[in-house]
Formats: sequence, C-alpha cells, structure tokens
Amino acid sequence: MSGSQDRRVLLVEDDAYLADLVCGFLRCAGYEVTHAARVSEAEPLLTGADCFDVAVLDVNLAGVEVFPLARNLQSLGIPMLFASGYGTEGLPDDLAHFPMLQKPYRPDPLLAAVTALLR
Repeated sequence: MSGSQDRRVLLVEDDAYLADLVCGFLRCAGYEVTHAARVSEAEPLLTGADCFDVAVLDVNLAGVEVFPLARNLQSLGIPMLFASGYGTEGLPDDLAHFPMLQKPYRPDPLLAAVTALLR
C-alpha cells in the first residue's frame, strides 16, 4: 500500500495538548489515528497483527513506562518509534533498536519517521 491512505497509527501520549497536535498533523497527512493516554487504554486496542500499521509511543506516561506495551507491539510485528525528552539512554536493551524522536519534536521529523517505518 503506498502513501498514508488507510494507514492506522496508534499514538500513546499522556500530554493532551501534544497528543491533539500530533493527531491533527497525522490526520492531515492522511493517517487514521487512535490515541491512548495510558498503557491500560492502549492494551485492549491490540487485537492482532493487523490492528495498527505503526505506533508512536511516549516513553513515560505519568510515571508509568510504556515498555510492556512496546513488547506486545513487537510480538505482533507492529513497527514503532519512541518519543522522549530523555533520549535513548532510558530504553531497555531489547527495545533500543527502535527509532527515538527526541522531545520536543517538530511535525516533519515525526512524519518522516512514521513514513520510514511503513516502508
């Protein structure tokens, strides 16, 4: 499938303002976006390998790390990238190979990273 049409993105971000901006930007780029603010909201959304095409995960969700969710996404074969103000140092070894967007980030690098994951 080429382009962003019908591509589903899971955004897991606890900052409501940032989530709104990112959802809007991705939707304008043609993506279907589902937002969850907590791991407990995102977990039930993982209904199989075809539930999402890519995921964008904030590393720290109000003090709760997103890594268990990331491992579930990995087991389903869903590509993902992390977003954090702390950089890659906080990633566990088994997840360190996934791309990291350094917060604060601009829309263009986010779109480029999502597009690259879908290739």
